[in-house]
Amino acid sequence: MQKNTISPEVLAGATALLMPYFQGLTAESLVQKLKTEAITKEKAEAYITKREYAKVRGCSVMTVHRLIQDGKIPAIRISKRLIRIPSSALAVDMNGGANVN
Repeated sequence: MQKNTISPEVLAGATALLMPYFQGLTAESLVQKLKTEAITKEKAEAYITKREYAKVRGCSVMTVHRLIQDGKIPAIRISKRLIRIPSSALAVDMNGGANVN
């Protein structure tokens, strides 16, 4: 099993290459930034289908489709027929306002 560590030689080389572009860069700050980026990518937002959204909200898929068309639910069109909704949209009330639970 491979560990998630950077060898000191690779770290020193990367730091040396990046120093001209980033003033005050140290090996420690580079490692910290890499860890922060990894955590940020892990917390990237999930997307759900119209059917999943409808099931959670207790409405029909056609209602979800109409709400997307009206701009009340944010959605991303991946292809001509493929649409995904950010999971954070579940917190938005179907009438367009924030959900106050």
